[in-house]
Order: sequence, then structure tokens, then C-alpha cells
Amino acid sequence: MDKRNEEAIHIYTVTVVSTGGSDKVKGDHPDLDTDKGAALPVWVFALVVTALVAVIVGLVVVIVRLRRENQQLQIKTNRLEMNRKSNHSPEEERLSTSSKDPETMTDHR
Repeated sequence: MDKRNEEAIHIYTVTVVSTGGSDKVKGDHPDLDTDKGAALPVWVFALVVTALVAVIVGLVVVIVRLRRENQQLQIKTNRLEMNRKSNHSPEEERLSTSSKDPETMTDHR
């Protein structure tokens, strides 16, 4: 007995014994039955894994297609910009860039 807190600590030991041996104990106590099988059948596990793999493969295919499409669009955009620049004369290009330059702009007040 703990005098300071006035608490009593009791220790008990319980032993489950059956007269028929270890098989008899399992029959008397269904919670001790370890031969119930898997909590999830193997075919359900295989089906879930297959579905996950299919989803991952599908997403990879979509990502690859979108990247290729993006690259093709970037190539087209670059070609269009190069064609547009080649259609302008150097003088037009110089004038168009200088008119946007804030240092060369005049104040018309």
C-alpha cells in the first residue's frame, strides 16, 4: 500500500486452461482462432492493385500527350514570331522598338 497517495496496487494473473488440450482451447474461445484466413480476399487485392496501375498508366499517357502538344505549340509560336520578324524590314523593326522606348518618347503637352 502506498502511504503517501493511499493507493493500493493489486496484481492478478489469469491462466486459461482447457482439459482437451490446445485444440479444445480454440473451440472454447473463438477469438483465439487464427485460421480465419485473410481479412481481404486475394482477388480483391489484385483487382485494386490492377485498377491503381491502370489509373497511373492513364495519367502518364495524358501527361506525355500534353507535353508533346505543348512543345508543338511552342514550336509553332516560335515559327510564327520568326516569320513575322522576317516580314518586317530592319527599319520598321527599329522604329517600332524605339517608339516604345520611354527615353525616346517626347512629351506632347
